[in-house]
This record gives sequence, C-alpha cells and structure tokens, in this order.
Amino acid sequence: MIRAATALALPFVTEVWEVYVLIAVLQSASAAFTPTFQSTIPETLPNEDDYTKALSLSRLAYDLENLISPALAALILLATSWQALFSGTVIGFIASALLVVSVALPSGAKSEKRRGVYDRARAGFRIFMATPRLRGVMSLNLVVSLAGAMVIVNTVVLVQGQFGLTDQHTAMAFAAFGGGSMLAALALPALLKRWQDRQVMLTGGGILVAGLVLALPVGSLEWLLPVWAWLGVGFSTVQTPIGRVLTRSSHAEDRPALFAAQFSLSHAGWLIAYPLAGWLGSSAGMTITLLILLGFALGGLILAVKLWPSVDPSERSHHHDDLPSDPLISQVISTPVSTVTTTSLIACIPNGQIEFCSHRLENFNGRHLWNGGNAGAFLRQLGGIKSRNLGCCERSLLFRTLGSLRSQSERLDLA
Repeated sequence: MIRAATALALPFVTEVWEVYVLIAVLQSASAAFTPTFQSTIPETLPNEDDYTKALSLSRLAYDLENLISPALAALILLATSWQALFSGTVIGFIASALLVVSVALPSGAKSEKRRGVYDRARAGFRIFMATPRLRGVMSLNLVVSLAGAMVIVNTVVLVQGQFGLTDQHTAMAFAAFGGGSMLAALALPALLKRWQDRQVMLTGGGILVAGLVLALPVGSLEWLLPVWAWLGVGFSTVQTPIGRVLTRSSHAEDRPALFAAQFSLSHAGWLIAYPLAGWLGSSAGMTITLLILLGFALGGLILAVKLWPSVDPSERSHHHDDLPSDPLISQVISTPVSTVTTTSLIACIPNGQIEFCSHRLENFNGRHLWNGGNAGAFLRQLGGIKSRNLGCCERSLLFRTLGSLRSQSERLDLA
C-alpha cells in the first residue's frame, strides 16, 4: 500500500529532489516486503524440490517483468496519457496487496517476546558472520553487484556512446542479459539436484568473472549481446540458489532476520558497485572500468572459495552463548537424549535461570509431539526419543521450549 501511495504521488512531482524522495520511499517499502516475502516461501513449500522450483520461477518472473514492463508501458502510452499509466500502476499495487491478504500464509515460529527491527537486523548479521557458507555468500554478493553494475550502468554508454546506436539496440542488450538469466533459472532446478549449492554458485561467480574478461575486447553490438547473455547466466546462477542456502542456515524463527540481513548486505554491494561503475566509466573509460571491476570481482570470488568450505555439513559445531550457566541444564544438554529421563527434564522447568524467548513445538525432530496440551506427556515423549542424539541447535530449541513450559508450570499437569 505504501508503494501504491508513492506511485499515486508521481504525477504531482515538480522537482528533481521529489523524485529522489519517492524512490527512497519505494525502496524502503521493498526492504520491508521483499525479505518477509522471501522468508515465507520455505514455510509455504517445505519440500526442497518444490522450493527450488519456486525460486526458479521467481527469478524467471523477475526477469520477464524487467523485459516486458518497458515495452508494455510504451504500448499503453500510445493509447493513453502518462497520468493514466501511473493510475494503472496504483491499481496494480492495490490488487497485489489484496491478493496477499486473501491467501492463507503459514504463521511460522513465534517467539514469546517480539524483537524490534534493529534486534532482528543484529540477529541476522550475527548469523551471517558465524556461518562459513553465509560468509561465502557475502563475497558472492559483491561479485554479482560488480558484474551487474557494469551491465546496468554502462550498457547505455557502450551501445549509444561508443557504438553510436539507438534506444532499441540498448533494449536488445538488456534483453540479452535477461534472456541469459532466464535460461539459467530454468535449468537450475535440475542442476541443483545433481550438484551442491556451493558448486553451482561458485561456478556462477566464475561465469561472471569470465564475462567481465570477455567484455574487454567488445567493440560492436554483435559481440556485446552474447557477452551480456553470458553475464546473465552467471547472475542468475549465483542469485537463484541463495534462498536455499539461507533456509538451510536458519531455523524458522530466525529466517526473517536472516533474509533481511541478506537484503541489506546485497544492497550494500550495489551501493558500492553502482557509483564505482558510473564514476570510472565517465572518467577513466570502459577498459579501465572493466579491469578494476574485474579485479574486485576476482578477489571476491577467491574470498568466497576460501570462506565457504568444500565440506559443508548442514549442522556445524558451534556454541549457543545465550544458554544459561546452570549446572542442571548443562548436564542435560551434554547428555544423549536416549538417556535423558522425564524427571530430569521436568526438573529444569521450575529452575529460575531459564530466561528464553520460547516456542511452542508443534513438530520437534520430525515428530508431532506437543500441541500445547499436557506438558508431562510431552516431556515423557521427549525422554523416549532414542533414534539419535539431538544436535546443538535442537537442544537449544528444546530448552527454549522448557522455558515456555516453566512459565505455565502452575497451570499445566506435569505429573
């Protein structure tokens, strides 16, 4: 709705600074909507194959929109005024908001205490810095922004400034980039069944670096189009699987914060790359610009290879610093779950040092265990799990739940 209001204000703009303000408002609304939307998809589609197909279709829709929207707007302007075009945009935003409201979305894991915006941002950044594969994603974000900025900022300079061609030829160059991106998006679901995310994304980073090398001798549109299509393939190959990596690196309750951190960090890369590509292109020429962007992109790719280990298990050895320093809880945490007794679990509940944001578990360790009913029966079921030991994060989640039970211990039957 904020974006609809912003589009509604566009016909009344009379100063350049007003355009900048409205763009800032639009991007702020995107910063609120996009990470929330992205973090909801894995909850809606828990099956990884379905989720991967959804990521592919999302990338395809994004690229189609970039290709079709300018042409569609031009066709509409042939039959109506620009004021009517903005009115149609407002109607589109409102319709999209109504569609979002009309569908049933999963509520996700909820915490007892609602965290503020800055707390969520800090939590997402902490997860990024603590997870090796996510540090690799940060470096790949830089590679994507450097190569993408070369295309987005300097295509007009190359096509119209150096080649002396028209707007239509500029559109062809952007279409080549978008077409390459769509081809990669269509192929990725099958590729990700055979190869790991790391292999696919690092290959995409290599394609981007190679594309910048291939762009160095470009002297005509005929050479530019396949190079831009090649860069589009690399762009989509890195970008599309990121959602899978973020999902694997987080629990449901942390996912919005993690997707928000990815949105912020990736846009920080664009904040650096856009002005760098534009300033270098106007002051140093295209060859120097390409060499500098290539150097930074190659450094980012090498850093990604080093930061993202080739052996990358889903669960890594780490610590939860927010767990209480309580001897009884520490004893239970370090004990294999097959030997944890109901008595020892119940003994944790009245302990005064359990202070967590808590979660009601409707599905724990792949089994339907507790729906908020009899806590004693829930704990007895937990004590009876013998299939395997709980991991570090699962134990952390368990004791957050015990914190929730503690707050309800006077009302629930713990016998």
